[in-house]
Amino acid sequence: MEWYLITIIILCTLIGLFLLRVPVAFALGLAGAAGICFFLKPSAISVVGNIAWEVSTNFVLLCLPLFLLMGEIMFRMRLGEGLFSFLHKLFGSIPAGLAVASVIASAFMGAITGVALAVIAIVGTMAYPEMEKRGYSPRLSTGMLASSSGLGILIPPSLPMILYGLITGDSIARLFMAGVVPGIMITVLYCIYCVVAAWLGIVKAPAAGKVSNREKFKAFQKIWPSILLILVVLGGIYSGIMTPTEAAAVGCAGALFIAFFIGTLTWENLKVSFIDATRASCAILMIVIGARVFSYLVSVVGIPQHLAAGLVSLNAPPPLVMLIIMVILIVLGMLMDVTPIILITTPIFFPLLKAMGWDSVWFCTIVIINMMMAVVTPPVGLCLFVTGDISGVPLQTIVRGAMPFLAILVLSIIIVYIFPDITLWLPNHMMGSR
Repeated sequence: MEWYLITIIILCTLIGLFLLRVPVAFALGLAGAAGICFFLKPSAISVVGNIAWEVSTNFVLLCLPLFLLMGEIMFRMRLGEGLFSFLHKLFGSIPAGLAVASVIASAFMGAITGVALAVIAIVGTMAYPEMEKRGYSPRLSTGMLASSSGLGILIPPSLPMILYGLITGDSIARLFMAGVVPGIMITVLYCIYCVVAAWLGIVKAPAAGKVSNREKFKAFQKIWPSILLILVVLGGIYSGIMTPTEAAAVGCAGALFIAFFIGTLTWENLKVSFIDATRASCAILMIVIGARVFSYLVSVVGIPQHLAAGLVSLNAPPPLVMLIIMVILIVLGMLMDVTPIILITTPIFFPLLKAMGWDSVWFCTIVIINMMMAVVTPPVGLCLFVTGDISGVPLQTIVRGAMPFLAILVLSIIIVYIFPDITLWLPNHMMGSR
């Protein structure tokens, strides 16, 4: 059977399972297992057990539940509240100062949790009431909060980057480093837009008033342990002293110590943190297993190789190939969550990027920036719905408010594509060129 017919059958099976509302993990696993039996041979189904064992015993993947637990502890023990309070006092005196504080707080919380939903849950619940109280335009405040939450999947530690590295074999530390400079760039661009839009009167975002240096210093005293924890975790990874898994374990221990230090460590908070982190870890593990089974089928029947060869034979210029990939990812981002998109598309695109001569670390950063759009594009933009629940603002208003930030992400992808050193400078400087 021709490879393109096999591709159509596999995709139709997967889409049919999604339409039947089969959970993502089981839809991927069932489509993969059925394809293995049909296109290979029934005895090949034994590979499913091997894949499940390999995934569940993978040392690299172990850092994922640990980073999730670290984020849950930071969230439940209210370690992010002091951060927003300090940034509020630091930037509140400028137009859109609260929005700027919220963007930077989202970037910091992204560096702690690595999960977009955790970022919006932490920052949104603190920032939106303050902005509403001071008369901020709901379009700006909700669009900014929903979009800024995506920084959690770009600024390390990033869970999608861990999954990408698990598939491609790239160093997790190198992938983390690659996200730092683009993450800072997008954070700055978000802040510039908020200030300029307020200054030009496009949106209403008045200054909150001046705060004395004494008050700023007093607020900083409450957050230095959290900042120190971020520096220890990321510094340990970048310096090579710790693996990402070891750094995640240190982060969990550090978060518990800080919670004890500030008096928010309770048995109830601890229990809920472990339960929620375990639930999320199990869900992601099942998705990874299902996606690996599906990826095995896709790889064995040769879909990525034929797709790569077909595009190369067309002599399409690299920008056009990248544009096609970006459009595919944007469409998938409207229909699926980030995790299954990364796990499904990476094995397909990986041979293609090798054929095009692209650096896989650089490509990962571009994909993750694209995925930042997925968390705010309907109908499955989860951060849109969380922002709506927090604020009570209609979904269409949030989407309109997110549009300028989506344009910034498109601009960022173009910048990173044209200037790859924005992504590769830090990992090459810290770990040497590959």
